[in-house]
Amino acid sequence: MASTSLSPVLRFFNRFSAVLLVVLAGCAFDYAQDKGADLGDRTERSFKLNSGGKVAIDHDRGSITLDGWEKNEVWVAVVKHYEGDSQYRDQWMRETQVTFDSQPDHLRVRVERPTWHVCFTGCNFHAWVDLTLHVPRHVALEMTVDRNHVRASGLEGDIHIDADRSPIDLRDISGGFHIVSRRGAVAMRDVQAPGGLNVQMERADVEIEGSRLTQGGEVHADRGSVRLRLPESEKLSVEVERDRRSNFHTDFPLQFSGNLSGYGRMRGQINGGGPTLRLSADRGSINLEKTFAKTGKMF
Repeated sequence: MASTSLSPVLRFFNRFSAVLLVVLAGCAFDYAQDKGADLGDRTERSFKLNSGGKVAIDHDRGSITLDGWEKNEVWVAVVKHYEGDSQYRDQWMRETQVTFDSQPDHLRVRVERPTWHVCFTGCNFHAWVDLTLHVPRHVALEMTVDRNHVRASGLEGDIHIDADRSPIDLRDISGGFHIVSRRGAVAMRDVQAPGGLNVQMERADVEIEGSRLTQGGEVHADRGSVRLRLPESEKLSVEVERDRRSNFHTDFPLQFSGNLSGYGRMRGQINGGGPTLRLSADRGSINLEKTFAKTGKMF
């Protein structure tokens, strides 16, 4: 009997809740519109590009996602985002330009934002541009980025990146790597470096995992950490240089010569030696690990 007497109340409550949700959703949408919430502004372009060509990108504030495919063309999606004071939205969208210089052997993409929006305190809006590209798998990549999230995968070609405050994620890429990153972490997974490896980090960490460094290379971190997880069969000669405030860890059974207890330069070999890999840190750490290894030696 109790459940029968309560059923009208429950039905009323359910109806009231449904109406309330609709009202609240409408209010939220109106509020978002009033505040200039991001609705996005999307455009797409396609360009012919020969296999083995170059893609160059100059961009700050946003993201870059780049994947290789088997077509001899580049597909680009540009999404402009704006959040905040609605009175500036149309002007910002109109004056933020993404330009393309397209030739059969190269594509240059440049994002130019209006300068009047620059502020240091009391900013009343937030705006950025996201780029998504599909490019020929065999392509060289050159980027100058500032305050971007960068992800690239599925490429065969040399990679040159100059980055500031931009996390970088590189996967399934074969080529030569030259990366300079300031205040932005770098992650490299399943990469092959037949063209060599040169990574310079400032106030940021670098992690290289499951990769083959057949030509050796150089990795340096200033006030950051270097972590390499390499296949157990990797053959390398290793040079490690660190200062008094840095430490070194290895999972490989290395026989080092040099100053093992303090600072300076040490030299050793992995699996009999091979191309030289130079690792250095200033006020940081160096970790040389076997893939999925759990234990190691400390020096």
